[in-house]
Amino acid sequence: MGFAAGAESDVIAYLAARYFSMRADGRIRDTTGSYDQMLIAAMALFATGGVLLLALGRYPDWRQLKAFAA
Repeated sequence: MGFAAGAESDVIAYLAARYFSMRADGRIRDTTGSYDQMLIAAMALFATGGVLLLALGRYPDWRQLKAFAA
């Protein structure tokens, strides 16, 4: 999972640069004065995603479900 997450970050940066150009990236900094707000928002969203993954609970026991359905 770590490898996939690392690769995803690289792909997102590449696609953002291709679709929006480097000028759009500079506009964020010009508007806010720094990248701090964007990075804080990203950290909050990553933490929320981790909490949501933990909230999934246990895997279902398919043997019991099949026996119950029969």
